Amino acid sequence: MTKEHEITVTIESGRGTQQFIFPMQTKVQEAANQAAVALGYPAGGKYALFRFSTKEELEGERTLVSYKIEDGEVLALSETGTGV
Repeated sequence: MTKEHEITVTIESGRGTQQFIFPMQTKVQEAANQAAVALGYPAGGKYALFRFSTKEELEGERTLVSYKIEDGEVLALSETGTGV
């Protein structure tokens, strides 16, 4: 896979911040799940990604590229369904 087909994002959460490289066609839910596990959250939990710039929740079934997320953009990871 070439660099032009990947996107680098920084994902922040209550358990830290980490940079990730995903294929542009990665679904938002898949990216959220991968980030959650990498940041120490339990596998199989329910997670969502938000754009810091607009506070918009990204729909899980859409791809990262469909949101026109820019290389280097910062996203927030949130655990959903926990009442937090």
